[in-house]
Amino acid sequence: MEEVVGRIVYVDHDPAEREEMIVRLFVRTENGYRVLKDFYRPYLITFQEPKPLEGVVAVEKGELRVGTEKKDIYVVRVSHPKYLQKVKEIYEKEGLDVREHDVGAEFQYFMERGLSPVGTYKFKVEGDFIKEFEP
Repeated sequence: MEEVVGRIVYVDHDPAEREEMIVRLFVRTENGYRVLKDFYRPYLITFQEPKPLEGVVAVEKGELRVGTEKKDIYVVRVSHPKYLQKVKEIYEKEGLDVREHDVGAEFQYFMERGLSPVGTYKFKVEGDFIKEFEP
């Protein structure tokens, strides 16, 4: 495993990959720039149990506390951002309240991983793929 230390300067996802999202982090190191990759499954949230659809790879049930009230939520993971809009539209036609679909997949990645877009990190990588990191 290789160690890469650097500051994240840009993020996007690999446009060539059509069925699985591969996030690309452009990292400035002391030796120049390096592109590091990570797999990610973007999501949307509903408050009613959704049915399976093309592109949906997982549904995670959880709870959301609103004041003293608890609500069930369903985090619907898709394999690639291209499915978010399609899934959202179908669920809305079925009367489901859909949230978080409009948060960019790259931003979702940063929030879930606890990364800062201008943070400096020590990445442990195999090839170009991130295995772990720390500030």
